[in-house]
Amino acid sequence: MAKVNVVVSVPSIAIRITDLVGRRGLKNLVLVSRLFNAIFMPRLWEVVDLKQLGLIPCSPERLKRVRLSLRDALERHGHLIRDLVLGDPSFLFVCSDNIANLRNLVVADLLPRHWPPLLLLVKNQVALEGLLLPVENMHAKITDGFFSHLNPKTLRTLEIIYGGPDFYGPMVTKIFAHLGASSALEEICVTPDFSHRHYSKESPPLPRDGTFVVPKKLKRVRLPEGPWVRNTSYLRALITSIMQQCPSLELMEFPYLEKVQAQAVATAIQRHQSWQSKSAKSMSHLVFGMLTDVVDCPSTPKLIRACATNSIKAIKFQTECGGRDTIDAILKHKSSIEFLDMQSSRTASQWMHDILATCSKLHVFKAGGISLHHRNVFLGVDALRSPWLSQRLTKLQLPLTGFCDTQRRKDCRHHQRSCRIKERQLLAKIGQLHQLDFLDASYTQIPIDEADLTHPAALVRTHNSLEWSLDAGLDELAHLKKLEVFELRGVDHAIGQREKAWIRAHWPKLTFSNVLSRPVTMLTTPLH
Repeated sequence: MAKVNVVVSVPSIAIRITDLVGRRGLKNLVLVSRLFNAIFMPRLWEVVDLKQLGLIPCSPERLKRVRLSLRDALERHGHLIRDLVLGDPSFLFVCSDNIANLRNLVVADLLPRHWPPLLLLVKNQVALEGLLLPVENMHAKITDGFFSHLNPKTLRTLEIIYGGPDFYGPMVTKIFAHLGASSALEEICVTPDFSHRHYSKESPPLPRDGTFVVPKKLKRVRLPEGPWVRNTSYLRALITSIMQQCPSLELMEFPYLEKVQAQAVATAIQRHQSWQSKSAKSMSHLVFGMLTDVVDCPSTPKLIRACATNSIKAIKFQTECGGRDTIDAILKHKSSIEFLDMQSSRTASQWMHDILATCSKLHVFKAGGISLHHRNVFLGVDALRSPWLSQRLTKLQLPLTGFCDTQRRKDCRHHQRSCRIKERQLLAKIGQLHQLDFLDASYTQIPIDEADLTHPAALVRTHNSLEWSLDAGLDELAHLKKLEVFELRGVDHAIGQREKAWIRAHWPKLTFSNVLSRPVTMLTTPLH
């Protein structure tokens, strides 16, 4: 989806919406009328800065006046809107018949009474390309009727937040059936709602020939967890159908796999080997996000071996998973691994040295969520001296808390000596990574300004909870001569004009990605 560059904060609206929507070239509009919930919509949480927008609950009287103003604006200029984000779904009653050229639509927090205007809006949008919406506890008849009205010739991206008892399993394949094999769908992402555990106990039906109808242009797929995937026959059939029918597949992600589910995925991937000669393209570009809740799960190394034998170049761990067998599987197939994401994995802190020193094609390494307090991690940092690594590693994510976690740092007796020495050594080695163009230092306390860093073109920092302050952070930026993108995560403070002016004075072409300059992507690929 396109970048969101215009925001209307309805509670604190300062200018007439008519004038705003009527501006020449306006294509993106965000309408928000209520405080966001922390679990509201993860994709949007990174897009809208609550404090900067000054959101407060809106009174019914004021909301009514805003709707009248919005209706008038859309009647005059609605044809200009291409991308629409509705933080308050009640605005659907205003927008449903006034927007003629919408391309991307994001709707939040749908209720049953919102479905009629949403259906009307979708019916009127013959060229809708991207859709993100929550489908929570909706009866299958409603959702079936809705998805059947989507235009399969134009819809490229579909993300479903939450889901419900009718959605898991059957609904995924029903969407595929509604759109058809020849549809333009390239991305589908299903994100489950973990607050609902009342799943349907019925097993989804399998097709007679064991093959589901799947859009052939699919590139990125993210499937949900849930009891339905414990039906391993269904899971294998779905994965097999996707692999067989989608020659351009790049990413397949399974967020939460249990033991039997991981075995089913591994079996499906291994079986695909015999189909590679028949496929239009091989699976060498597949990015596989395999995550498991099961610590030391024996299926993890099995799945890694299956990935390696199919030339899968990227492996991602998100939860604490795997043991020495997992690492052995990674190291055995080191030649095929180019991207490794071991966020929140205890394994990374123990075997980081072996991974960095052995995987010679690795160019992206993410180690967020672990602590550098572990001595083996510092041995891993020592591997950054490797000549091939300094010429190849382009993206690095530092661990979450540095050498001392948030609680222990103030009480660490050795912090002024041991930890500070390690921090400086780490920064010195990072400075030797000459190909490094992206450094994610969010949520870490390591002082970047003490490093000899001149080359990274993109830096990610956070500004909300730890000891890092914006004033000190500006000094950090002064060392990054090639900086092009500065992303400041966190919503505790609005960024003042003084700070923005200081930054722009030093980097006139800098993209200041504090709030709204990041694209609203439906599916997050692990490679950025």
